[in-house]
Amino acid sequence: MRDELNILIVQLRTEGKTAMSGIYDLTSSHIYGLIYRVVDNENGAARVLKAVYRRLWEQRHEIEQKSLAPLDWLRATAHRYAMDYKTAKSIICDTPAISQKKLAEKSNPVKRLDLSEEEKMLLKHAYLETESLADLSARFNNSEERIAGKLELINQKIKRFGQ
Repeated sequence: MRDELNILIVQLRTEGKTAMSGIYDLTSSHIYGLIYRVVDNENGAARVLKAVYRRLWEQRHEIEQKSLAPLDWLRATAHRYAMDYKTAKSIICDTPAISQKKLAEKSNPVKRLDLSEEEKMLLKHAYLETESLADLSARFNNSEERIAGKLELINQKIKRFGQ
């Protein structure tokens, strides 16, 4: 699977939709399973799956430069997006009478997590820009172990917040 995926990733830059279709066929059931274990909802898992492959399509020209192997990148992105979806869904479910607009005005979930500026930047680069531990380590001038520990603490805050 990994070798075939690596070939398709290389082809993604030149063959576009044909290679993307092959990547989806090869990996989507595996990635969907990972997402479903976190989201535990078919519609939510399908939304997250779509977002993961949209992200791959948007980054098709840079994916080869990522320090993670393509399958690991897909898994990490799927997990991050699933956690984001699960947390956001929990926040909305806790306040059903509040409209989406009022929710955005009243409570910025990141502010409510009470994260330091460094944690916010780490969260942004790890989860939104999907940087690897090595990239984060260089950016924040810390060891990969320390960065992984900080990300784990942030994940714990997010989990507690979503409960």
